[in-house]
Amino acid sequence: MKEETLVEKIAISLGIKPALLTTANIHEKMPALKRMAETYEKEAIALEASSLENRAKAFSPDTPAADRAHLMRQSSMDAQKAKTKANFAGTFLTQLGHFTTLETTMQIVDEMKEVGLMKSNMTVTDWQGAMDTMQDEIQQILTTSQKLGDVMGSVLTETSSGGTEIVDELDKLFAEYEAETDPVKKAEIQKKIEAKSNSVLA
Repeated sequence: MKEETLVEKIAISLGIKPALLTTANIHEKMPALKRMAETYEKEAIALEASSLENRAKAFSPDTPAADRAHLMRQSSMDAQKAKTKANFAGTFLTQLGHFTTLETTMQIVDEMKEVGLMKSNMTVTDWQGAMDTMQDEIQQILTTSQKLGDVMGSVLTETSSGGTEIVDELDKLFAEYEAETDPVKKAEIQKKIEAKSNSVLA
């Protein structure tokens, strides 16, 4: 069985017959990719800000002791989600870069047809050779697209096993933190709190 060319795979991923793939088809997809990248980037920034704010509140002397563990745990979850959103943004930016390169290549082919350097009736498979240097990049589009749905469905969760026990441990550590007067020991306890809060999502 003949293996599909990369251009044919891209056309199929867009729901278009390979022989009908045009530069316009590629161009139409690009605004959506840019929009998704910008959306996830904004969400990542907001979550990171929330994480830092909750972390600061957790160690604030004005914060009730009963709230400290919850705030630290929320800070860790927000930080983890911020990282995930940033990864999503990076994925869409990468795809946008590949589509931009693909569009440029197809524009060159279109111009070559216009000036007679390529036959106007050449199919997408016929000019596959023009894209040989892009093979790895285009393959990444397919790979990341296939994985994106699974990642988005599984990563963003706010629950984890052992959450209650860890919050109890955080409460105890915060009690030690408040009772300690030695700045050096207080800093050591703070490191333990941060490490423990991060383990909630490990």
